[in-house]
Amino acid sequence: MSTRCQIEFVSGDGKEDRNLTYRHSDGYPDGVIPDLKKFKKWLHSKPLSRIDSDKEYIAANWIYWCKMKIKEDFEQMNKKLGTGKKDGEGWEKLGYGICPLECFHGDIEYFYTIDVRKAKTWDIVVYEIRQEDWRKPITRKDFVEIKKETI
Repeated sequence: MSTRCQIEFVSGDGKEDRNLTYRHSDGYPDGVIPDLKKFKKWLHSKPLSRIDSDKEYIAANWIYWCKMKIKEDFEQMNKKLGTGKKDGEGWEKLGYGICPLECFHGDIEYFYTIDVRKAKTWDIVVYEIRQEDWRKPITRKDFVEIKKETI
């Protein structure tokens, strides 16, 4: 089973200051936080002024980076196997998406808030979803904070 999550990039205090993304697999903290660290390093590898704290660019680049990572991982696996097969071809088109604000997937296990207001450091808050009745829509009331980290 995949561990699904949603990741919210925040650049202010209002709803308009948020961009929400979806990740279908490896959504647990030990999968997401290392990827966010690598992504942040990649994002800032060439200084571009608008990217530093612009949540739209950051969210779009997050999805791009993750999809390219999927493609590279499958290419490396196929090269290692040396079978000539192209296992995983097309998978980069799946696995990540953009969500309407406050639209929480009913099957997520974790939710992340990434505060990108400071260009040099990002504050991450990790929430576990604890829902009493799976038939009801998930709301922020179902979020239980389990970890904070600055990267």
